[in-house]
Amino acid sequence: MHEMLGNQYFLIRNYFEAEKEFEVGLLSDPDNFKIKKKLIVCYIQTGHVDSALTLFHNIVSTDPKIITDTNPEEDNCPCPEIIYELESILNNSEVELKTLSLAMLWLYCDLEESIWYFEQYYQFNKSTHIIKSILASLNKEINK
Repeated sequence: MHEMLGNQYFLIRNYFEAEKEFEVGLLSDPDNFKIKKKLIVCYIQTGHVDSALTLFHNIVSTDPKIITDTNPEEDNCPCPEIIYELESILNNSEVELKTLSLAMLWLYCDLEESIWYFEQYYQFNKSTHIIKSILASLNKEINK
């Protein structure tokens, strides 16, 4: 029920309401990767980038194909639109946060672009083990 309602909110790009519904849905089905994939986008759009990164790391550690096999058109994925918006306003204001958001969003569309943005983010924040782990998983995927 919550996943269906979350999907409806997601379709109309009401990320705040979709986030609430997906979070409740994930409580009853914690291994639902469809919810997790959409929740990552919601978290990025609502400014909860740390929560997005946690879910993203969980998925990529399990299998990056869960995200890379996304078909933006069939899945009604807004990532191309969001990427365009973020890249057009990429300036010194919150550049680290935007770079991290772009790194995650690009994986829905292009593995190499995602890796490039994660490498850029790593330049800002070399102390994070999560980014090292994500890069290792993505580089392993690209070398398959």
